[in-house]
Amino acid sequence: MNGEIIRSNFKFAGTTLVVIPAIAAHLPIVEISLARLRTRYKQASFLIVSPSPDVFNHLENAHTRNAPDHEFSEVSKNDLARLLSADKAKRCGWYYQQLLKLAIVAKAPFDRVLILDADTVVLREIDIAPNEFFTSKERHRPYFQHFKALFNVNPPFKSSAITNFMWFGSKALREMLSEIEELHQKPWWMAIIHVANPIAHDGAFSEYETYANWYALRHGPHVEIPMNIFSRGALLLKSEAGHKSVIARAIKRGYCSVAFEYSHSTIWAHRFIANAIMTFSFREW
Repeated sequence: MNGEIIRSNFKFAGTTLVVIPAIAAHLPIVEISLARLRTRYKQASFLIVSPSPDVFNHLENAHTRNAPDHEFSEVSKNDLARLLSADKAKRCGWYYQQLLKLAIVAKAPFDRVLILDADTVVLREIDIAPNEFFTSKERHRPYFQHFKALFNVNPPFKSSAITNFMWFGSKALREMLSEIEELHQKPWWMAIIHVANPIAHDGAFSEYETYANWYALRHGPHVEIPMNIFSRGALLLKSEAGHKSVIARAIKRGYCSVAFEYSHSTIWAHRFIANAIMTFSFREW
């Protein structure tokens, strides 16, 4: 867990670091999201981490750094693919990104780190206390199975801590990773994969669910704050430049954030349902 993520020509700003792990396809969303976050967190530092860092070079300034993912990762994708069980190896990139987020926070010389998924734009104030966590309606049983196997205790959250972003305490996160290593007698990232492999689902680990539930156990009591998230933004896009119009619509409908998850099906029926959800401001996730 050693490493320095700030180059000498990158200036520290405050005690907060905002990190956006991204791929090239996320560029139009990252541009919008970064502009909004810079306005909201004027004293923060920003870090974009990508396997294609050159795509984001134009976003760099005195307080924004763009960096390759290999500077922070504890394990390569190839090695990770070999460690994953056969049913999970197909999702190697998905596991890699989650481990990457934890590695970035662990190496961050900042008190607080906001990790934001690159497909998500936050639409409201999200500054909360360390023991407060936004929650969604998602309930994925394998994540909780993983947590129990990792720490030998049931997760305390009543709702899901997955909202596509999370505030981390870097010191607390390092405590969690050290606890994992002590319990399993191996590097934390290897222990996470070792625990995930026997679980009968290809998606068997969540970085957000793990940290939130661990923090609630070790630093509780905690507060769960329901969040109204629109996760079907990609279904409402009418052109490549349509992100801003979808965001404006989501703001008017009272959503807290909007995610443009490109993996969702784009057939007509799904577009119709997404429009209905937006129109009536349903809390669909």
